[in-house]
Amino acid sequence: MSVQIAIALVILVGAIELIRRGIDVRLVLILAGVLIASLAGTPGVVLDAFQKSLGKADVIGPICSAMGFAYVLKATGCDADMVRLLARPLHAIRRYRWVLVPGGCIIGYVANMAITSQTAAAAAVGPILIPLLIAAGFSPVAAAGTVVVGTSAGGDLFNPGESEIINLMAGLNQGAGSALTPGDVVAAIATPNVMSLLVATAVITVMVVTRSAYRTSTHHEDVSELEPLTRRSILRGLLPPIPVITLLAVQPQLGLLPPWITSHHIHVSSVMIACTLLVMLVSIASRDTIGEHLSTLTRTFFDGMGYAFATVISLIIAADCVIEGLTAVGLVEAISAALVSNPIVATIGSPLGSASLAVISGSGTAPTLMFAKGVLPSLAASMPLDYALRMAAVVGIASGIGRSMSPVAAVTVFTAALTNINPVRLALLTMWPMLAALLTLVGYALLAG
Repeated sequence: MSVQIAIALVILVGAIELIRRGIDVRLVLILAGVLIASLAGTPGVVLDAFQKSLGKADVIGPICSAMGFAYVLKATGCDADMVRLLARPLHAIRRYRWVLVPGGCIIGYVANMAITSQTAAAAAVGPILIPLLIAAGFSPVAAAGTVVVGTSAGGDLFNPGESEIINLMAGLNQGAGSALTPGDVVAAIATPNVMSLLVATAVITVMVVTRSAYRTSTHHEDVSELEPLTRRSILRGLLPPIPVITLLAVQPQLGLLPPWITSHHIHVSSVMIACTLLVMLVSIASRDTIGEHLSTLTRTFFDGMGYAFATVISLIIAADCVIEGLTAVGLVEAISAALVSNPIVATIGSPLGSASLAVISGSGTAPTLMFAKGVLPSLAASMPLDYALRMAAVVGIASGIGRSMSPVAAVTVFTAALTNINPVRLALLTMWPMLAALLTLVGYALLAG
């Protein structure tokens, strides 16, 4: 190991510690990139990477338009209508209280498909599911754990506009010279993602149903009724998943639509814009205020795009900066060579490493970006595309698993606040179902390889 690489590793460890202490991850990554690149005498490459990242339309467009769509769903209340629609069956069978836990996890998971921010998904489902679970006799920490497992276990990875999907696709295409679509990455993620969810759901259900620490002596059968559903609210509740359904339906390999449709490349951003217009039209309440309604929601859409740029795209740019620095000193090449030379180490180490970084940082996005930009292109160039695609899938899922058991993750902190409990106490509950899901994921990767 060269002196430059050794110092770069020290800088990386220091950066992880600063992130753990709450210093803005973007500031830390950019400065770390500059410091590491300076070891090679080329600090300017980090600024070049910053400029280059600003113009990646294939990354910025899908992510920002997806967040704009989510903002419009929130503003119109369609997200709340979707959650009420999903929760209706649970409310009807609430006497069979054990069903509320797996049912709540699935509702959170489906909500996270349409609302790709885990915290936003928890904000949509929490106020409905948590009172229902507590009234059924579960403790606040059990109710919060159900929400976190559901909204943070990987539902967003079914959304082709999610940042992790877009960046994993870009890393694969860069290395293999292929033309994979977001739908191809989603399809590769689907099976291990659902397996991880089922294992995590089963473990948390057994834990909170069988252990007295997660139950209370209070069991209210007269929990307040959900807001009545109308034809209009049902229609609005069906709107949030439409972009995901559409983008998956146009994948040629699924054979769901005629070839004359699937043969044309449909951009994620185009679908998001079309679905946003649909939501805007369906949510019109009065003919007299159509102009004001459409204008307000248009501004909301672009506010969402701006939020995505400020929070997600900025993180991608910061990740590009540190990866450029690591490349300059040869660390990326060294790591990639080590993984390519030993696929077993790569298969086990990549998901475990990504999950560990997610636990420390509280972010599932940052570890996935580091892998997608620093390691995945080399794997895709040196290994069969199927293997690289599988590794992309397990790392994306593993990062979300790590985030779900992190006491500093935004979704954990927010959900803990909803139930007035300590985030560490919540993380101690979610840790066990997530560890089971992680072991399942690693086992899948080994058996599939």
